[in-house]
Formats: sequence, structure tokens, C-alpha cells
Amino acid sequence: MDLLRIALMIVPMAIGLTTALGVLAWTRRRRLSGRRSPLTQGLLRSPGHNLRIQFDDIYFDAMAWVTVMIFFPMLLGALQSSAPLNMDTAVIYSIGAV
Repeated sequence: MDLLRIALMIVPMAIGLTTALGVLAWTRRRRLSGRRSPLTQGLLRSPGHNLRIQFDDIYFDAMAWVTVMIFFPMLLGALQSSAPLNMDTAVIYSIGAV
């Protein structure tokens, strides 16, 4: 029974150690191979920069419209409840609600 407990502790530790040594050997071999990454030099923009800018513009426009669609009916309701009701304001509020 004690051998099983010892094996259950040693096997995961051995797997972790083997993985760590393998990663270290791989990075060392890659570093010593003489190859350099093209992304180490000062990049002016990251890949997909223009696409990210276009996405941000569309996102901000959509959020502005969502904000307007949420708060405009509440504004109309507040104006309607605060103003005295006559025919002119009723027509204006009904047109604005559409």
C-alpha cells in the first residue's frame, strides 16, 4: 500500500520534471540555432492594427445607438410625466415615440 502512495507522488513529479527539462532543452536548441524572430525588431504596428481600429469604430457606433435606444424612451416618459398634458405635447410625444 505504501508503494502505491509513493508511486502516486513520484509519477506526477517525474512527468512535470521531464516536461520542464524538455521545454528548457527545446528553447536552448532554438536559441542556439541562429534563427531570429522577425518580430523582435521595433514594429510600428501590430498585425491586424487597421482591422482593430475599424472594429473599435463599429463597436463605439453600435454602443452609441444602443444607449440612445435605451435612454430615449425613458427621457420621453420623464418629459411626458412632468409636462401638463395638452394636445400639442401629446402629438409631439407620440411622434417622438415612433
